[in-house]
Amino acid sequence: MKKPPAPRTLPDPWWSGFGDPMLGALVASARWNAADAPSAPPLETQVAAAWASAKSDIVALDLIADAQFAMRRQCELLYAWKLESELVAPRLAMLAQRRDEAEQTARAISRRRDTAINLLACLCGQTTEAVERMIVSTPDELRIPRFLGHLPLANADVLMALPNGRTETRAIRNTLAGMHVENQRREALSHEAVETCGTFHRLVASVRMDAADEFEALERYQQLILLSRQLAAIDGALALSWVALVNLLGESRPARRHTALWTCFAP
Repeated sequence: MKKPPAPRTLPDPWWSGFGDPMLGALVASARWNAADAPSAPPLETQVAAAWASAKSDIVALDLIADAQFAMRRQCELLYAWKLESELVAPRLAMLAQRRDEAEQTARAISRRRDTAINLLACLCGQTTEAVERMIVSTPDELRIPRFLGHLPLANADVLMALPNGRTETRAIRNTLAGMHVENQRREALSHEAVETCGTFHRLVASVRMDAADEFEALERYQQLILLSRQLAAIDGALALSWVALVNLLGESRPARRHTALWTCFAP
C-alpha cells in the first residue's frame, strides 16, 4: 500500500520575520475586512508599515515622558539647592527650553502615531482604541519593531546579479544602501549608549549622592534616554525599510517575481 503524500508545508509569511503575533492578527483582520479585494500597495505592506510606525512612535513617547519626569526632578533639586541665584537661573532656563522642545516633539510624534493607528483601524475595520490596546499590550521584548532578516553586504553576489538599468533594481539597491547606513549608525549609537549607561550607574552608586550628584545623574539619564530614542528611531526606520524591500521584491504580490532573491533576506 502506498503511503499518502506528506502534506505540503507552506512557508511562513514574510511578516513573521518581525516575530510579533500581533502583526499577524492585524494582517488577518485587514484581509477579512477587505474581503480579499486587491489593493496597491499590497494590504499586508500597508498594515506592516502602519504597525511599525505606530509601535516606534509609542516607544518614543514613553521615553520622552521619562525625560520630562527627570527634568521636573531637576527643577525640584534646583529650587531646594542652596546655590547663588546666578548659578541656578541658567540651569532653570536650560531646563525650561528643554521641556518646551520635548513637548513640541511629543506633539509631533503623537500626531504621527495617531495617523498610523487611524490607518490601521481603517484597514482592519476596528476602532482606534482597540488597535491601540493591541499595540501597547505587546510584551516588552517586542516593543520595538525589528525584522529578523539577513542584510547582505552591499557588494554581495546576489545584489550584483540584479539586472542593471531597471528602476526597480535601482530602488532595491538604494533601499539596501540606506539600511546599511542605518545599521552602521545603530552600531555607533549602541556603543555610546553602553558607555553612558555605565557612567549613569556609577553616579547612582555614589556613596554621597547629594543634590549635585543626583542632578548630574539625571543629566546622564536624559542623555541615555536621548540615545535610546535615536536607537528606537533607527529600528523603526529599518523596519519600514524592510517593508519597503518586501514591496520592491514583489513578495506581497501574486507574481512574486523576486522570490528567489527574497530567500537571501528572509529569516
